[in-house]
Parts: sequence; structure tokens; C-alpha cells
Amino acid sequence: MSAIVISELTKRMGKKRIFSDLNLEVIDGEFFALLGLEGSGKTTLSKILFNFLKPTKGKATIYDMDCVRDSKNIKESVSIIPEDIIFQENIKVSTMLKRTLSLHNLKNTDDIATLTEYFNLNSRLRLLEMNENEKKLFLIINALITKPRLLIIDEPSKYLNSNQVGKLFEYLNTLKVDEGLTVFILTQSLVEAQRYCDRAAYLYNGQIKEVEFLSDKIANDKIIKIYSPLNDLSPFVNIGARIIKDENKDKILYYDKDMKILSRVIAESCIDNYSIENSSLYDKILAYFNEEA
Repeated sequence: MSAIVISELTKRMGKKRIFSDLNLEVIDGEFFALLGLEGSGKTTLSKILFNFLKPTKGKATIYDMDCVRDSKNIKESVSIIPEDIIFQENIKVSTMLKRTLSLHNLKNTDDIATLTEYFNLNSRLRLLEMNENEKKLFLIINALITKPRLLIIDEPSKYLNSNQVGKLFEYLNTLKVDEGLTVFILTQSLVEAQRYCDRAAYLYNGQIKEVEFLSDKIANDKIIKIYSPLNDLSPFVNIGARIIKDENKDKILYYDKDMKILSRVIAESCIDNYSIENSSLYDKILAYFNEEA
């Protein structure tokens, strides 16, 4: 069953095209990442899914409900964790969480203590007095307390430390196994997507460029930087590496295949000055789409 279906979706703001003719499907029960650089339109898409913005053309549905016509029903079973938020009232965390439950006609107030304890957030804090980290933790709890069927997260790791990100996805994975939770992640972090998601799509220059099964990948995307003199990069290209930069003592390649094969080619090429690191989304865009990112 499809959780999200996006069909020929276009959004313009004035004369500026944000994206055009997007087609995408998120399957019920999967963790799906939409990867895009800053300004690519990820947040705009999330606002369309929640009917905070209207599409210029095309449509989006969530569990067969139209995101414009059926937005009220969608919000009963779907939660969103926005990238940023500005609070208007200086009320306590616990008071706001109780208000959220009331709006959804829910009475599971015990979950307030459970979730605030799990994420280590003081429920007596007031919204306008919280720092960015505390605000993000509140947004997570506020989204989870309604027990959503689908959770949309805009930049999950923003304002969180690595331990908090790990705890978040550990909790979400438990919900995935126990309750079939679907998660749609909007992120710039390639490593984050590869670590936590089943599939990913790439939004670049207003288009979906690729959809891939992350679980099928032999290795996470890597960047190889070669500082030794090397005239012939063909052995690397022959094993699937993509050249990003090729200068005399400064060569950069992108690689996402078998690391054992890469190690063999490096040894055979007699390279002694090189480094291997995780690829950024920017690097992957340069390597795959062959355009100026």
C-alpha cells in the first residue's frame, strides 16, 4: 500500500520554479529519505503535503486522501516535525502536549512522562525559554504523542547531538516493527539517509533524479582523495568510480561499490598518499548528475 503518492507535482512562487513534475511513491511501513541540498524544495514539499501551501499543478495523496481536499483527515493520522518553529505562547511543555492530545481527542497523558523522560526533556520548561535543542526535542515528542501512522521529519538531526539522533531512530524503529510506522525524511545528510532509511530519492534542480534501495548497496558512498602523482585513473573508473576532480596531485573520485575491490586497485596502483571518507550529498550530486551543484 502507498503511504504517499506524488503525481506530476509542480510548485512555483511568483516567477521562480521550486520544482516541477515530481513523481514519487513512499510505501507504507518504510523509512524513505528525500535528499536535497539547501533550497532544493524539500521543506516546500512538506508544506504541500500538510496543506500549508497549495501546489501550482499536480497532486499529492497520503493514504489515498488528497492533501488539499482531505487535509483535515490527514492531520488526524500524520505528524510532522518541522525544521524550525517560532512559538507564540510561553506555556509549559506539559501544557502544550496536553493541548495536542486534546486536539486529537486522545487521553494517553501517561505518554507525556514516558516520552519526556526518554528524550530527557524537562516537561516544566516554558516554550519561549527553551534553547534550539530543547525546542527540537519538544517537536519530536509533540509529533510522536499522537501515535501517527506516518511521520514526516524535516532535517532530523538539526539541533540534535549524535546520541539524540541515535535515540530518535531507535525509538522510530521500534514503532516501525511494532506498529508499522512509516517515516518520510527530508534531509541534506547522505550518511543519515544511508544509516536509517530503506530507500532514498534525490531532489536536484527541481527534479527527482534517482530513487535507490539503500539496503541493496554494498557500501556507503565514499570519496577517495589521491595526492600522489597518478596519470591513469582508468583502473578506478573500471570498477565503478566516478571522477569529480582530476588535477596533477589533487584527484577526487566518488565510489559506492565493493571496498575490497577498491583496496586492491589502490594497492596495485602503488598509491601511498590518499584518504577515504564518507561522501557528502554535494559530492554525490557532482559525481552522478555531472552538473555544477
